[in-house]
Amino acid sequence: MDALIAFGISFSIALITYSLMFGIFLLPRLRKIPFYKALIGLLLIHCFRTVALMMIVPTTPDHLHIFPKVIAEAIACGELISAVLALTCVLTIHYTKMRSLLLVWIFSLVGMGCLVLVLINIFLYQTTTYEVGVNWLILHYYVPLLWVSHVLIIQMIMNKKI
Repeated sequence: MDALIAFGISFSIALITYSLMFGIFLLPRLRKIPFYKALIGLLLIHCFRTVALMMIVPTTPDHLHIFPKVIAEAIACGELISAVLALTCVLTIHYTKMRSLLLVWIFSLVGMGCLVLVLINIFLYQTTTYEVGVNWLILHYYVPLLWVSHVLIIQMIMNKKI
């Protein structure tokens, strides 16, 4: 099977599965808790985006460096900024009286921008044809989770409810 087709199938099934998991199991539970606590739960998923830093660590095996250095640095930096913004949103919402949805909007725009950058570069550099190792798991299982949670976060803050 062509690697790009396998990527598309795997990514799509993960996206559909996460959407069903959120819709069937998570949303009914989130509706029962206060808005900001539910928002924190979704934001916490994004605090692990630091995993992208492995792309720029010199001790990472060469075959796992699937993007040109300048692209890998941009992606890793964007993902780190997204993780820090998500954590900042969580701490701001939880520990202060300030319920800044503006900060959550900024996080969402930056976070989704980074994900778009990753997907564009996957196709641009045909990284699905490389031996990608653990990147396969990240691209096929974590990135779809990030997309689904981003959509739900935006839906929540636009409606200010779940």
